Amino acid sequence: MDYYSDKYEERHALIIGIDKYKYHPNELSNAVNDAKELKNVLIKDLGYRKENIRLLTNNFATSAKIKDALCGFIDNTGKNDSLVVFFAGHGVTRSFNSMDVGFIVPYDGTESNINSLVRFNELVETARLIPAKHIFFIMDCCYGGLALLRGNRGISSRFLRDLISRRAIQVLTAGRSEQSVSDGSPRTNHSIFTEYLIKALKGEAITGNGVISASSVINYMVSAVGNDPASRQTPNGGTMEGEGDLIMNLDSLRDDDGDVSNDIMVERFEAPKVLLSDRCSLIQEVSSCISDRNKFIALDRFVNEQLVLFINNTKDLAFPSTKDGFREYIDSYFKYAEGLITIASLLSFYYVDNHKKIILKIISNIHPCLESQGVNKYGNAFVIYVLYLAIIICAMESMNYDLIESVFKLSFKQKYSGGRNAIIDSVVNLVIKHYGEFGVFFPDKNYRYPLNEYVFKKLQPILDDVLFLADSYEDKFISAELLIAIFFATRGYNKINERVWAPSGRYKYILSGDDIHGSDADTFAERVGFYSGIDDMDDFYRKFASFIGEYF
Repeated sequence: MDYYSDKYEERHALIIGIDKYKYHPNELSNAVNDAKELKNVLIKDLGYRKENIRLLTNNFATSAKIKDALCGFIDNTGKNDSLVVFFAGHGVTRSFNSMDVGFIVPYDGTESNINSLVRFNELVETARLIPAKHIFFIMDCCYGGLALLRGNRGISSRFLRDLISRRAIQVLTAGRSEQSVSDGSPRTNHSIFTEYLIKALKGEAITGNGVISASSVINYMVSAVGNDPASRQTPNGGTMEGEGDLIMNLDSLRDDDGDVSNDIMVERFEAPKVLLSDRCSLIQEVSSCISDRNKFIALDRFVNEQLVLFINNTKDLAFPSTKDGFREYIDSYFKYAEGLITIASLLSFYYVDNHKKIILKIISNIHPCLESQGVNKYGNAFVIYVLYLAIIICAMESMNYDLIESVFKLSFKQKYSGGRNAIIDSVVNLVIKHYGEFGVFFPDKNYRYPLNEYVFKKLQPILDDVLFLADSYEDKFISAELLIAIFFATRGYNKINERVWAPSGRYKYILSGDDIHGSDADTFAERVGFYSGIDDMDDFYRKFASFIGEYF
């Protein structure tokens, strides 16, 4: 077994940028500039030695030269070194026997000739021969089919030192599968991906320990790029193999928290005094409770603390009168609810019977603020709507019919009539009143349902960390939206009326009038009893397909 130091002897980088191709018809504008700027950041901001950085651009970035440059690190790095490999240029994903395979397009490559491309897994195989303990691939292009584990496990300097002492190959890509990756940002002369990468390396991805790690960069990039209104891509990243973590600024690692124990033998559970900003640490805390049935009380107490924090942080937030105020209002609600959304997602995916009580408690404790408060508590309704989508996605992924039935049946006693009403009713009826206001988040777009686009973008990094959905995320999100729509449509359906109604969303323009029969949402709707009062399903399907087609 190899043993590694908790320091780096040398830090290396291979940086590749291709704007002009020999055969590819589509030239790029910013790839070379991105590569050169990254080199400057590594040298000026992170202290890399100039002689340890190899830069290949345009005609110097042929297939042979890229492979030769990477192979050169086999004999020119030591086992206590690190290596960053950056590529900006065209990438392509091809499907072979139902398996997605990612390629980079070198200067002399063309997408029509597979033999001229460089398979990403070929680069990884070469990386396995390189002695350097930490290798971080940063690819400003798209790939599908990467098997990655996400997580930023930085809890203490002592633990980080342990991660530095373990080998790892980590990867960050600009997008997933066939997503369109922007070559230019409306704000800078860089791609949107590299614009944020530079910010991350200059300090925005810094951890509580004062370091910038590959994991913290990945987590920052998924959120920042995925939520940028000008972006149509969501980065993908994680660890391909190993248990370590590359540190970009190792000299900044502090040693002042050595009293924090991470020994396996020490059982530790402390409810947070502030909202946890590190989602991956939150996932680890909750997962440790979920995996041990004896920790149910600790789990329940953890949720209570998060609920109190959410209520205290949002109790004075009032519905705004301006567009900018609306942006801040909604972003604040989502930020304060992120911990609860993460917890509810975990409990829904790893569902056992005693989780139902906690999940329903989360929704119920947010909901009472709605009653008689009207628009002033719109944010609470918005959060519950997001919770429903997250819970449904996770429950559908793990086939938890009982949980889905329970959340749709969850009701509250009406204040004046004394009757009961489904929480989902009051939530949706309030949320859809402000579809249009969410357009403020997408000033350059003309989304028909900007509310749903906002939720789609904000939920993705959370559910990626919980479920690792990758390219299947959009399908899961559409299924959850569709299940909510079916719930409303079935209750308002009758044979006399020629149409049905349901809350609209992204599913309307994705499905564009398709018959939903046999879809995942249709299967779940049948299993949980949504269709129990309908005796002519063909008529319902026809009317629902017509309703979906009304988008056009």
